[in-house]
This record gives sequence, C-alpha cells and structure tokens, in this order.
Amino acid sequence: MTINSNTIILYLKGALDNTEKAAFETALQQDADLQEQVEVCRNLLAFEEQETATGESVAALKNTLANIHPQYFKQAADEKKEAKVIGMQSWKKWVMSAAAAVIIIVAGYSIFYTGDNLMDTYGHIDTVGLVERGSDATDETRLVKAIQDQDYKTALPLAKTLTTQQPDRPLYQFYYGAALLHTKNYQESVSPLQQAIAAKALFSDKAAILLALAYHKLDDKASAIALLNNIPEGSEEYANAQELLKKIR
Repeated sequence: MTINSNTIILYLKGALDNTEKAAFETALQQDADLQEQVEVCRNLLAFEEQETATGESVAALKNTLANIHPQYFKQAADEKKEAKVIGMQSWKKWVMSAAAAVIIIVAGYSIFYTGDNLMDTYGHIDTVGLVERGSDATDETRLVKAIQDQDYKTALPLAKTLTTQQPDRPLYQFYYGAALLHTKNYQESVSPLQQAIAAKALFSDKAAILLALAYHKLDDKASAIALLNNIPEGSEEYANAQELLKKIR
C-alpha cells in the first residue's frame, strides 16, 4: 500500500475501505514518522474546520502549525535571533506539513475526494417501485424512506432482511447493493448488484452504474469500464455512463 498525504487525509476522514484501513493502521503502528505526520494532518483538519481559506486565516495557520511543532515556526519575538539549522528529518516533516496545509487551504480537499465525489455524483438512486401491502409493507416503507434520505446505514439491515425473505425480488437486491456500496462494503455489494443487472428491470442500468463504482473502488478498472460500455445509448443512464467513463479511465 502506497502511503502519502492523500492516504493520511483519507484515513482521518474515514474514507478508506476496511482493507486499506487495516493496512494503514499496521504501517502506523510500526512507523514513528508516520505517526507524527498523522498528528500533523489531524491538527490541520481541525484547523480547516474552524477557518476559511482566506487571507485572514494565514496567521492562524501559522500559529496552529507552531503549536504542533514549535521548531517549524519562530515566534515574532525570536525572529531577530540567529536562525536555527533544522535537521533533515525535521525538514522533511516540515515540508510534509506545509504541503498538506497548502493543499487543504487552496484545493479544499478536492484532490483527495475524487472517489467520494464520483459516489456523490453518480451513486445515489431514486426509489423505484411501489410499496407493497402485506407483512413486509412496514419494512419496505422504511427501506424506501431510508434510500430517499440517503440514510444507507439505516437502509442496510432493512434491505438485508428483505432480500433474505424474498431473494428472488431484484428490487430488494438493488437496494441492498446500493446500501452496501454506500457503507463502503464494496466487495459485498457486487453480488446483489449483479443480480439487479441480470433482472433486466428499469433499474438495471442504474445498478450497472453502482457496480462500476464498486469495481472502481476495488481497483478493477477493466470491469468498471466494461459495465459502463454495455449501457445502451437509449438508456436514461447512458449520459452518466459516458461521463463516468471519462473520469475513471
């Protein structure tokens, strides 16, 4: 696993999947420099939540970084004193901190969240189908509402229950796959989404978009591209598929 400032920010924001998180935390336990870099980024994230990217925030940024590692910035009273030579390790950490600060302030994290932006842009779904009457009506109503509210943590156990009760109902597989995808269970989302695609229903092309996103998260670009290329030109999802293709190639 390649670890850089991107990886650290994604870790602190909870955006790594379970496999990536486990690999990162293993490395974190064994690398003192990485532990310090994580702490730097953690404080930078706290800073960003309090300050906007304006000229007035520069002084606050300087003070924040000074509190993290006082040797990186000299206080005003010491500015006239002789400069202190910084060792290579300290210089490397300072560069790491400064680079992270510049990226966070100037880019607003956009460089770090391509995957999440794709999920937000193409991954949410409109509820389809009517709520059925009968013993499952309550669970289905709650599931539909959770999907509409993009509350996938609530939707997940409901969709799992309904797919267990009615495994031959593709709509439930579709919702279950969507809930798994949005709760970062990417590998687990593959099977129900494949079933939703195989049903050739109104939502099948949307299921293909979701499965392509899952493959993208799983670093299976070839499968993602193949799915998107198979969405026909007459589909409501065709334009989305073409846009997504350009972004993941």
